[in-house]
Amino acid sequence: MMQTKRLLGIIVGSNDQEAHKKSFEDGELVAKMIEDFGKFDTCLIEIGKGPWLLHREGDKSSIDKEKFTSVVKKKRVKPDVVLFLTKGKLGENGELQAYFDKMGIPFTFSGLEETKTTFNKFECNKILKEEGLPVVKSLLIDHNKLATEEFFDRVRKECGFPCVVKPNRGSGSSGVSKVHGRKEIKEAVDFAFKHDSQVVIEPCVSDGVEVTCTVHDITTDELLEAFPVTEITPEGEFFHTSDHTTKTAIMTPSKNLRGEVILQVTKVAKVAYRTLNLCGLATFDMIVQDDLPVVLEVNSVPQIGPGSLVIRQVGAGLSFQWQRNVAKFYTVLVEHSIKSFPTIQTKKKVGGGRGI
Repeated sequence: MMQTKRLLGIIVGSNDQEAHKKSFEDGELVAKMIEDFGKFDTCLIEIGKGPWLLHREGDKSSIDKEKFTSVVKKKRVKPDVVLFLTKGKLGENGELQAYFDKMGIPFTFSGLEETKTTFNKFECNKILKEEGLPVVKSLLIDHNKLATEEFFDRVRKECGFPCVVKPNRGSGSSGVSKVHGRKEIKEAVDFAFKHDSQVVIEPCVSDGVEVTCTVHDITTDELLEAFPVTEITPEGEFFHTSDHTTKTAIMTPSKNLRGEVILQVTKVAKVAYRTLNLCGLATFDMIVQDDLPVVLEVNSVPQIGPGSLVIRQVGAGLSFQWQRNVAKFYTVLVEHSIKSFPTIQTKKKVGGGRGI
């Protein structure tokens, strides 16, 4: 008798209409790749502003969130594991992780607490700094009333201009402004406060080479591996790994950095990954100044849809786990999520020393 395949739910959606459509289209492509590879059956779970919907075999029906089940063609359906392909805050702020953690459903990437920590830019930077890792200086302001002239004096002294003002718990470049002088700062802070109740101000670190390094623990020996480092030349004021514009030049692997510098970038990313106790994949945005990498941002729920930076890195890298085969990469990632879930689930966390 043939063994039934496990059902993978691919979580798609966004609070932004355009991004929602793109996420859904990505989900359909990824579902087909995974189905064709043959290890999992798939369904799409569409989330956003309305009720959750499960799409399978041309049908769609609402999901009972109390049980994480749906009825399709008169059959009760419950995914065994989920893969995050959402866009924006939806999959990054820890709310989905909290739900699936509670439901006992394995999910891709890091655990609930770790996801919440990396989504909080100020907290994440503080942890990395305490570990001795190079991070940008940042000031936190947690109430609009504290945005006084005295505070702006402090910004001028400690960050200087230009500086970057952004929501502390924001996604991509939403709510982010580059401020060139004192006159613009109040407006930028007000704008960031529309996206979150806390705002972070950092010096604008633009004099260097921007890179992204993806680190993962999907290995056979407990050690970490890194994908080829991607070099980014942004066309606009700033770039974020989840934002894709045709004008941004993206080079994987990096051609302009020396081998020793790339090794240093990779090492910093791996130490940061372990420090934050991450799982699965995570991306680290950095800027390299005078051959020294500085961490700008950590994303523990990276974009992995077709055309994303991570998928470009999969295509450029060598890994005996998936040999540049994207369908196999998705499948191995899901299998790893099932295997690692007992160690990342909140009530069942276990410690253990792991190497870099």
